[in-house]
Amino acid sequence: VSQSRYSGKNTSWFGGITLGKFLKITDRNKRYVVLVSGHALAVVNGQIVDAIANLQGKHVVAVYEA
Repeated sequence: VSQSRYSGKNTSWFGGITLGKFLKITDRNKRYVVLVSGHALAVVNGQIVDAIANLQGKHVVAVYEA
């Protein structure tokens, strides 16, 4: 797993980006492991793959391209 351009050691770079905003700006043909506040999930081809549906208002902490 390589670290994506959306992530880095300094997680304050995100400046409040939400999961919804990330989904709008991300490449839909890639796979990502996304760490949000209090949870981790996968994004595959622009779709969230996760068992917990309540992700509203979650802020992205780190993103790794799979």
